[in-house]
Amino acid sequence: MKQLFTFLLMVMLAVVLKPQTAEASHMAGADLTYTAVPGQPLTYLVRLKLYRDCLGITLGNTATICYSSNICGFANTVIAPEVAVNIVPSNECVTTTPTCPGNIGDVEEHIYETIITLPQACTDWRFSWDECCRNNAITNIQGAAGTSLYISALLNNVNAPANNSPSFNNLAYTRFCVGNAFYYDQGAIEIDGDSVVFSMAAAEGNGGACPPNPNNLTYVQPYNAQQPVGSTVPFTIDQNTGLVYFVPNTVQVGVFCIMVREYRNQILVGEVKRDIQINVVGACNPILPSFVDTVLTTAAGAIQAGCNDYQIILPFDTTFQCASAMPSDFRTISPLGIPNPCVAVQPINCQNGQTDSLLLTFLNPLSVGTTYLWVKRGFDGNTLLSECGAQMLESADTVQITVVDNSVFTRTQDTVGCVFNSVTVNLTDSIYCFSIANDGTDFTMVDGNGSVLSIANAYGYCTPNGLKAKELLINMQGGQSGQNPIYLIVKNSITDNNTVANGCGRFLNVGDTIAEFYVDNVIPVSLGTDLNVCDDQPSPVLNSGYASSSSNPLTFQWYLNGTSISGATDSIYAANQSGQYIVTVNSTPVCKGADTLDLVINKAPLDSLGPDVLSCSGAPLPLLNAFNSGATYQWYANGIAINGATNQTYQPSAPGTYSVLVSVAGICFGSYDKLIDNNAPNPTVAVADTAICNDGQAILDAGNPGYNYQWSNGATTQTVNINQAGTYYVTVSKDGCVGTDSVSVDVQTYPGVPVIACEAQDNGQYKFIYTWSSLDPNFTYEVSEDNGQTWALSNNPLTTGPSHGTNNTVPFFVVRAVSPGICRLGDASDPAACPVIIPNIFTPNNDTKNEFFEIKNIEQYPNNTLQIFNRWGKEVFSASPYNNGSEKFDGTDLPDGVYFYVLNLGDGTTEPKSGTVTINR
Repeated sequence: MKQLFTFLLMVMLAVVLKPQTAEASHMAGADLTYTAVPGQPLTYLVRLKLYRDCLGITLGNTATICYSSNICGFANTVIAPEVAVNIVPSNECVTTTPTCPGNIGDVEEHIYETIITLPQACTDWRFSWDECCRNNAITNIQGAAGTSLYISALLNNVNAPANNSPSFNNLAYTRFCVGNAFYYDQGAIEIDGDSVVFSMAAAEGNGGACPPNPNNLTYVQPYNAQQPVGSTVPFTIDQNTGLVYFVPNTVQVGVFCIMVREYRNQILVGEVKRDIQINVVGACNPILPSFVDTVLTTAAGAIQAGCNDYQIILPFDTTFQCASAMPSDFRTISPLGIPNPCVAVQPINCQNGQTDSLLLTFLNPLSVGTTYLWVKRGFDGNTLLSECGAQMLESADTVQITVVDNSVFTRTQDTVGCVFNSVTVNLTDSIYCFSIANDGTDFTMVDGNGSVLSIANAYGYCTPNGLKAKELLINMQGGQSGQNPIYLIVKNSITDNNTVANGCGRFLNVGDTIAEFYVDNVIPVSLGTDLNVCDDQPSPVLNSGYASSSSNPLTFQWYLNGTSISGATDSIYAANQSGQYIVTVNSTPVCKGADTLDLVINKAPLDSLGPDVLSCSGAPLPLLNAFNSGATYQWYANGIAINGATNQTYQPSAPGTYSVLVSVAGICFGSYDKLIDNNAPNPTVAVADTAICNDGQAILDAGNPGYNYQWSNGATTQTVNINQAGTYYVTVSKDGCVGTDSVSVDVQTYPGVPVIACEAQDNGQYKFIYTWSSLDPNFTYEVSEDNGQTWALSNNPLTTGPSHGTNNTVPFFVVRAVSPGICRLGDASDPAACPVIIPNIFTPNNDTKNEFFEIKNIEQYPNNTLQIFNRWGKEVFSASPYNNGSEKFDGTDLPDGVYFYVLNLGDGTTEPKSGTVTINR
């Protein structure tokens, strides 16, 4: 945290039960804290620190402290004696005339202490103090000279019986100047390990009451509790550290208050409040931070550090604000010309926010030679700030950090095969990873005959983001061989134009031998460790690690379980079955090698738990079977391992989500889930009642596809066809879930067939009336005059029963009944015609009555024929058809008398009609 300068804390404490009087303004700050007395429950040492302006009236040698609880209904006061008086030294940043005794400063610190034993535990104990008056020079509070200073501390000794309040190292009074950044660190100490939260709060007064009844003081616009003084930047406080930051922009005397709350297990167990007065003047004395002269410019005065050290202590001639030091304030360049960032800064012996030395920590260890360090403006917008807020000049001085390398790099010895692709070099000292050229040009390899062996590349075994390595991997260009001994020698790389650097950053000399190898006539073949794989994985490819070349021809042979594999003569082999594999690598009769690898291909587990189970309450829970015999198992219920459930099967005792982890040989794994739910609802069965006609059938559907069915008629299907009336029952079931329903089937019949009669009568509206008996009073009737091709409702001209009238005879008149039910239409009646009426006499005497032989309704038989005979059997008239019209028998030229007729209706069904007719004029 950043602290700008010695900050004398002003916490306004309201003196309890002390009446306000017209006293001279003198209060310049206060703190009220408490400490639990060990071994004495409910007992606390309460400490009050008051800061008095020496120009004001003196303070008494006692202070009255109130302790109260609203919840427990208690209030009392106690007299605290004065235990110390200290003179606060003047601030060297601001030139003032000391007014306190001894001409040391202008503010006195008075400390009062008392022991208070509370009567019981309560969650809202409050220690408080109040006194008048504040400084009348205060510019951000209205009527400050007539207001009291009230301060208090909260204790919850129900949840924290022996709680200690936060305390503060820094003083509560200060002077500062316009334009300089102001950091204020509370110097807070919380010895109980509780969580502490800092915030801004309003200044208060009380008026001497116990229990207290404080009131928030009124701020002068535009100031308020959150922005209490004039500043060019927003007034801020870090809620976690309590660090206050602002840049004063006006000359004033201001007050701001800080609330410090402490929480234990997320419960508020205590709080204290600080009331702070700051006097802002026009300008500060120009005091700048600077390095100690002895660490500047000369090697003799340089800071000494050990090889691989990450930290140094940096001394200064002057003090500066602890909180202004940040890692980004410092820049360094190593002897290798590489920046080495500062990653942490720790002020040493920080007092009242000031220090004169820092512990710097660097990202990388210091390298041999001289590292240069200087100050730059950091991410906070400034360099180091003096107590007066003045910045240390950027790059004004440079500090030298000297590291001497006393290490000795000695060669290592090892063996290599008579043919080798690579070699791992174990070093006696570490090498900087950045100095190793990956193309291998930092090294040369020479055998005992002086022959150079070809290096392909070189790498250090560096961890991710690692800095150094103590092992090198030298990869060769194909299989290499040479005569004893073989040397690994340092040379100047053509890639980075240097050799490799040791652990202290010193570059090794060209020609240094770092490793010596002796040749073994065995080719070091390594197939790696034995393999256990799953059959659902790609077949492993076994690699001898060598490749044949024209300069170093090699032969290979692969074996499975001691038998050579036909055609397996390459350097690699794709193994597809379990067994023991051997590869032999031959260069010369005396230079050869072999290695063995055991391969086990395991069958991967399969999911065999089956689908989820949804059943109803009471249904038995199914036995779970993971199958995959020979595997190992672990069952889980709702994601939690079931203790002891390691068999192939498991019987659940409750619904839930069950899973099993199946392991084959410890390398093939499968995890499978199955949901068992016996809270499924019973199936809803709703089969609607229905009605059918006597020539149809009803399809009853119980729904719920996939269930089991049992109908009262013996059917076991989801749907049944019914053609008989009655009540039918169905039961639907599955997995213990059952639903039932009943359905009524009503079988209805079609209307009957009407029997038609026809009367050839003229009722004034119709000439022909067809009648039939009523089959049902709810029926209506439809008629057809074309033998059922088209239909219309009957016109009912009669009131005595169903009827239909026409003005023309109809040869094929039919009727059908219409029901209001589902069996609506009855069958059509037989065709009906009005009866043919044949007269037995007519009187052609020109009286316009009965003038000819009129056969009524003959029009209904258009195919009729009529013959008339006299008494001697002679035909006197014939017509085909006879229609009472143009073809009519009127007795013209015939004498009166009896004549005989033969009438054939021509309908194919009716027998010819015969009889006599008399002509009588």
